[in-house]
Amino acid sequence: MKPLLVIVFACVPLIAQADVKSDAQALFDLGIAEMREGKLADACKHLAASLAKLSDSGTQGALALCTTKQGRIATAWALWRELAVTAPTDAMKTSAAQAAAELEPRLPRYQLKSKRSIAGLIVKINGTQVDLTVDVPLPVDPGKIAVAASAPEYKEWTGEASASEGQVTVIEIPNLEALPKVVQPPIPVGPVQAKPRNWLAIGLAASGGASMIAGAVFGFRASSKWSDAESGCGDVDACPGDAFAKASSDYDSARTSALISTTLIGVGISALVGAGVVWYVKRSKTPSDHPALVPVVHATGGGLVVLGSWR
Repeated sequence: MKPLLVIVFACVPLIAQADVKSDAQALFDLGIAEMREGKLADACKHLAASLAKLSDSGTQGALALCTTKQGRIATAWALWRELAVTAPTDAMKTSAAQAAAELEPRLPRYQLKSKRSIAGLIVKINGTQVDLTVDVPLPVDPGKIAVAASAPEYKEWTGEASASEGQVTVIEIPNLEALPKVVQPPIPVGPVQAKPRNWLAIGLAASGGASMIAGAVFGFRASSKWSDAESGCGDVDACPGDAFAKASSDYDSARTSALISTTLIGVGISALVGAGVVWYVKRSKTPSDHPALVPVVHATGGGLVVLGSWR
C-alpha cells in the first residue's frame, strides 16, 4: 500500500503541470485564430495570458508579431530583443534579433526634463515608474503618453504628451506646487484665566481669610471684655453689689465673643483647607460633580464641609 500512495502523490504535480500547459495551449490557439481574423486587441490579450501561464519562445514570438501589427512598436521591440537572448536555438535568436533591428528605426522615444531638482521626485509614464537617473531617450509605444509627477510636500502633477514613430518626445516636468504648510497656532501668552475649579478655590480662600480676620476681631473683643470685668470687679464672688451687674455683663460678653471667635477661626481654617483641596484635585466636568460648600455649626463650634466628587 505504501508504494502505491507514493506513486499517487507523485502524480499530483504532473497533473497540475499538465493543466497549466493545457490552459496555455488553449489561450495560444485562441490568440492565433483571433490574430488571423484581425481581432488584434483580443489576440494580443490572449497570447499575453498564455505567456504568463507558461514561458514559451513560440508564444513570445507570436505576441511580438501581434503587438507589431497592433502598432505597439516599443512593446514588440522589447519582446524581440529578449527573445534574441533566450530563444532555444541559434536560428530563432538570429530571427528575433533581425526583427528587433527592423523595428528600431521606427521606435518612438521620450526624454524627461525637469525645471529643478526636487527631493523624492517620482515620475510615472503610462502608470509605470521610471528611473530618473537614466538620462537618455527611452522607447515608448506611439500615441498618447500619460505623465504623473509627485514628491513629498508637493501637489501631484499630471500631464499628457504624444509619441510618434521615429521621433523623440521631450517631456518637461514643471515646477511642482508646494502643499500649504500646516501652521501650528501660537501658544497664547498673557494672564492665565482661572479654570472653573479655581474660582471655587479662590472663593473658599477669600471666605476663609475673611472668617479668620473676623474671628481674630472677636477674639480681641473677648479679651478686652474679660479684662474690663476683672479690672472693675476682681473676683466675681467678692464683687460689690453695685459693680456686680456690670462685671457679670462683661464676663458674658467675653464668653460670647470668645465662642464666636473660635467658630469663625474654625470656619476660616476649614475654608482654607477646602480651597487647597479644590485647587489641586481634578474634578469632573459634569454639573452633578461640582463641589458644594456646606456650613456646619453646633453648640461647641462650627466649620465648613466641602461636598462633591472628584476623579
